[in-house]
Amino acid sequence: MLDAMVSSFDQISQKRRDAMDALTKDELIFEIGLANKSRFSQSQAYLNYRLAKLEEEERASERKEDSQLAQDAVDMSRQANALSSDANSLSEQANEISFGAKTLSKWALGLSALAVLISLCALAVQVYGRGDV
Repeated sequence: MLDAMVSSFDQISQKRRDAMDALTKDELIFEIGLANKSRFSQSQAYLNYRLAKLEEEERASERKEDSQLAQDAVDMSRQANALSSDANSLSEQANEISFGAKTLSKWALGLSALAVLISLCALAVQVYGRGDV
């Protein structure tokens, strides 16, 4: 849309156009605000064109940055999902180990109880003797 306007600026000298092209956005706004008092008073339409072009480029740059940020967010989300999956896997392994440890402790408790019972029997045999038959 803006590029279609360029052909109407053929009467502006290249030197003058280069000078206007070198202006920053703030300088363009200032020169446009001066209107007839501007050093570019004969080229107000081109100043407006340049300002619109700069603003269009800024919007395009912002869209590109937004798109890149969105892509970065998607990548980070994928990484977070992968980490979450790894954490879930580790949690499952920890649960299996915990279950095994719990089962082993039950066996150890049972064996300890059996050892105590055998020790009591051995003590009883020592204390009361064998009893001669």
